[in-house]
Amino acid sequence: RDLDAVHGFTGQVGQSLDPDEIICAAVAQTAEILRTDAAAVVLFNDSGGAILRIHGIVGLHLPTDAEDENWRSLIMSERVTLVSGDELDPLKTDGSPIVEMMVAPIRDGSGVIGLLVVGGRTGAGKRFGSDDIVRLQNLTEQLTASLRRGMLHQRIEREARHDGLTGLPNRLSFERSVIDAAETRSSNDLLFVMMVDLDRFAEVNDTLGHHAGDELLIEVGERLSSVIGPDDVLARLAGDEFAIVGHRPTHADMVEFAWTCVRNVGRPVTLDGLEIVVTASAGVALID
Repeated sequence: RDLDAVHGFTGQVGQSLDPDEIICAAVAQTAEILRTDAAAVVLFNDSGGAILRIHGIVGLHLPTDAEDENWRSLIMSERVTLVSGDELDPLKTDGSPIVEMMVAPIRDGSGVIGLLVVGGRTGAGKRFGSDDIVRLQNLTEQLTASLRRGMLHQRIEREARHDGLTGLPNRLSFERSVIDAAETRSSNDLLFVMMVDLDRFAEVNDTLGHHAGDELLIEVGERLSSVIGPDDVLARLAGDEFAIVGHRPTHADMVEFAWTCVRNVGRPVTLDGLEIVVTASAGVALID
């Protein structure tokens, strides 16, 4: 029965390469297999927060990042931990009836990337036993394998569509954005593509080195990102070439936006302790 349950669990969480779909399937399947009222997956992200997916009412203050002091020992644990009594009290929400839980760390090569949390069963005599701990460990190992595949696929997909230096969409992704914008336009606004080039960028590389040139490109990407509209798409095409596809109500608004980009990029920037000014040029083409 355990083998059948694990096999079924693996089939459910392995149907998708989307990490969110994987963990949603995992919490539902874990609760069913272990006959619990609730289960949750906490997946820590690179920005220092966490993604939470919950099945049922867990009755716990789940961690919102990997540094949560109340969960620290559980996050650092090597195996499944059964928690009850005084250890559980600081983690419970007000009025929570939960009397025990199981916590399994989700690990990849870099360390703990999340937790699989199983809430206690209700009713007398329905406590977790050693068999349940083994089952949860097996389920967690299967979940970890599926998440690794999903996260690798997600990273490969992102790298294929984004510039590795600035994190902006690359040329291929930008071309798709232009096509999508042209096909889905639904207003009378002017739709345009704008190219932004840095003037004398080669001199920065030749004088200060490529490291300084990379820092400048990252800074330019951030400056342009701060002035584009919510529906605009900014991309780095190659070298010092940036592009924006967007729409504005009038020709004057479009031209003013171009000047805003040029002025913002042309503000002084400090590279290797030197304050320099690198100006930019912009060209705009309307999409009919």
